[in-house]
Amino acid sequence: MSAQLPCETLISKIVDTGLCTRCGTCVGVCHLENISIPDRLGDCLPSVGKRCDSCGLCLASCPGAEVDFSRLEKRFICDSETDPFAGIVKSAWVARAVDEKVRDSGASGGIVTALLNFLIDIDKSDGALVYTMDREKPFVGKGVIARSKTEVAEASQSKYHLSPMNEALGDLRDGERIAVSGLPCQIHGIRKLQDSGWDKASSIGPCVGIYCGNNLYYEATRMMLKKMGIKSLEDVKKLSYREGDWPGYFSVVNKDEESLKVSKLDFNQAIPFYINHRCLFCTDLTNELSDISVGDAWSKEGLEEGGWSIVLARTGEGEKLVRRAIEAGIIVAEDISHKEVLSMHAHAFDLKKYGSWLRIGAWRHLGYKVPSFNQARPDIKTGRKVAEILFSMQFMFCSSKVGRKIFSILPIGALGPIFRWLRRTWINISRRN
Repeated sequence: MSAQLPCETLISKIVDTGLCTRCGTCVGVCHLENISIPDRLGDCLPSVGKRCDSCGLCLASCPGAEVDFSRLEKRFICDSETDPFAGIVKSAWVARAVDEKVRDSGASGGIVTALLNFLIDIDKSDGALVYTMDREKPFVGKGVIARSKTEVAEASQSKYHLSPMNEALGDLRDGERIAVSGLPCQIHGIRKLQDSGWDKASSIGPCVGIYCGNNLYYEATRMMLKKMGIKSLEDVKKLSYREGDWPGYFSVVNKDEESLKVSKLDFNQAIPFYINHRCLFCTDLTNELSDISVGDAWSKEGLEEGGWSIVLARTGEGEKLVRRAIEAGIIVAEDISHKEVLSMHAHAFDLKKYGSWLRIGAWRHLGYKVPSFNQARPDIKTGRKVAEILFSMQFMFCSSKVGRKIFSILPIGALGPIFRWLRRTWINISRRN
């Protein structure tokens, strides 16, 4: 029996065991184009051909089974004490772009767009690896290397569906310098790729990481569109997940130029029904291996018009970039404390830093494959362990065929008020804990 090729091992040990994060790194680094993702609007999983030359980069860069946070932090962040919730943080702010157009087009204050374009302005990068809406298929996103400020701006806002952004690494040109804006799993793939000895590793940086609680199968988008009266994806002329006044609306413009929308917080009702299973085992909310992390600044919710972001500088390079952008008048920022960093996303920390560790332990005990992180784990009280039984039962039922069938026949606003109340209650309880 012949030994498996690296790409075959990728399928048998990562994809077939449910560990694939859908980051797209394996696709982007395969110089033979032997790996592809044929069903983007379905499971969004890699498929391999027979052209493997055993370079091994696909396996070396895959974050599905293992991310050694301790070692990667020391190499790419700094050799400093790490917080079990937020990771290594040198400085923290709430901030927003000064340019009103940039601010209004972003998900929460336009910080990522402002920083990426500032890097182009000061000649620190030739572009950025980003996830943008496909011009030919405006109902779905795709990874691209944006080489102009206009292209960077077009990639504004979050996209709440599986997003194999790193597949665009295959478009990186020799000698090109690019920044990266990505979700935690995408940054994990980038860091592992840089750590593997990839010949283009020095072309990448800095990494501007986005906070991420979870990502969803595309069926969540399809189902919400159906509830809004959109029968076919071909009827979609424009789709946005965070359009308008912060925190934004899931909005669609159809082929008849009609504009329809539902609150982003009401769109969240789809999460337990269509969450990517692998996301339930990810412990990284704040993108701990990035140079700069950016998320919604919920402390500003309802206080001021427009969005704000929480901005965490982790590396010296990241901190220098943010301070330089402040001095140049590109962004405006207010210092915040570590307590405020945790308080703003208390419920999400609860999901990722308590819940994920408990789910990893439970599933490992049951004999399933789970990821390894070599990361500090917070102390978890007995009450939270008991509560996880209810959380896990909710995810299991909602993602079942019966759960999804029930969700499909409910009116679009049926569960919105319930999920808003649950969110507020969860936030209040988590902050106390």
